[in-house]
Amino acid sequence: MRKSFLSTLLLLLSATAIFFVSCQKEISDQHDVSNSNSNKAVSEKINAWLDNSKSVKQPNKAANIELLKSNLDYSALRVEKSGQGEQLITVPVKEYFKTLKKIDKNATTYLLLIVDNTGNIRKGNLVLYTPKDGQVNSKMPENAFYKILNTGDPDCKGKFLFLSVSGRKLYQLEYSDGKLHSFSIATTQTKEQAPQTDSYTNSNCIDWYWVTTYYDQYGDIISQTYEYLTTTCEGCDDPDLAMVCPDNGGGSGGGNDVGYEFAVTKPVSWIVAQPQNNWWYVKSYEKLEGQKVGSEPGGGHFTSITHLNSSIFNTESPGLAVWQQLSATPYLFSGSRADCNVTGKVTFPSEPAFPELDVNKTGLWLFPTEF
Repeated sequence: MRKSFLSTLLLLLSATAIFFVSCQKEISDQHDVSNSNSNKAVSEKINAWLDNSKSVKQPNKAANIELLKSNLDYSALRVEKSGQGEQLITVPVKEYFKTLKKIDKNATTYLLLIVDNTGNIRKGNLVLYTPKDGQVNSKMPENAFYKILNTGDPDCKGKFLFLSVSGRKLYQLEYSDGKLHSFSIATTQTKEQAPQTDSYTNSNCIDWYWVTTYYDQYGDIISQTYEYLTTTCEGCDDPDLAMVCPDNGGGSGGGNDVGYEFAVTKPVSWIVAQPQNNWWYVKSYEKLEGQKVGSEPGGGHFTSITHLNSSIFNTESPGLAVWQQLSATPYLFSGSRADCNVTGKVTFPSEPAFPELDVNKTGLWLFPTEF
């Protein structure tokens, strides 16, 4: 009887182990496309999308795309989930491509593709990541692209230069300690907006500038610089990488077609209540989150607002005023506007003759102003 029981137990344990290993393999296959049978289908889909990105009017740019296709390391292809039901596909680019296109030896190069919730590739970029510490062949931090697009806090110090798949220089994001340090974009400017140069602008040619906006640790703009890049004219087809020649075959495509998108976050504070004599004041603290999108009016939209806390500060007599928060209701009025309504009471325990004060106030933020 005992022998029969042990045999049955061993069979059950063996079956459980086989089931567990099978499940683990299934989970692994779902998250690592490069090890699954679908890797070939994914690579074929990517190659087809790259072919569709070529223009017969720009043979040099088409050659860049063909060179990129032949230097994609599909064995290291990675797929991860993103926001709004989308997926991110990251494919490392081989060192031979870097050598031919004279890319900085400290940079690592990736093809980044965004797949929408219908399974179609809606956007693709060639991305050059250069770590701040200058380490050669330093790997990009894990989930960096997910965090750039969704949370705004990649765990790295370095620059991400975004190019079109044909090599056009579009924009750059620089992060320091997980926070956005600068945002640069290749754009056109009017004579009033940019420094004067010896170049010219007419109906067939256009001046390009590398405009960099710098941020402090709180997400506030501290400065902005303009660097003249070049002038492009009709029929532009520059074979070099990281140049601004538009992908539409013209020289005057303008700067508004740079399809940047990345997540931004910023802490804000505001005065909820304050008397005329300034003896005390109540301050509320919120966290704003949004998405910078070049194609949207106002440059993007809010994705969330979170109330953190509120506090009272006594400037004349410590302990004079006491604050009790009753409610805090943050909400997005629209993609371009975020509000937070705060209610509470201010009392004066040490001064019974002072009447308590009921507070009900709303703070308001506009996306173009904050980001």
